[in-house]
Amino acid sequence: MSPEELAAKREADGRSVLVTNVDPRAPSMVVTAHFASCGPVKRVTVKPARRMAFVEFQSQDAVRAALDLSGSRLLDEVIHVAPKSSAAGVGLGGAAGQGAAGGAAAPFGKASWRRQPAAAQ
Repeated sequence: MSPEELAAKREADGRSVLVTNVDPRAPSMVVTAHFASCGPVKRVTVKPARRMAFVEFQSQDAVRAALDLSGSRLLDEVIHVAPKSSAAGVGLGGAAGQGAAGGAAAPFGKASWRRQPAAAQ
């Protein structure tokens, strides 16, 4: 990804929220309508299998208003709303999906659960 594309993505992420506990039956139109009172919605991406959605607004002011909808009902579920930027790296191993899968692992052959040989006395 070029520096310009990365900057544009970060800017869009700053105008976006992560919505969790989304009813898998909720189409993007329903999510859009739920957040329309916060400000103009630019794009909605629903991930039914993961029970989540991303809502991108045209302004950062709308993000602040959207955060107030955390705890509201969308269809039959109580949703949770957080800034998208706070989710960077969750399950991706770091910002922009680089690095290990969500955390560091012990080097090969160095797993902490393996017994170490007893020290010679």
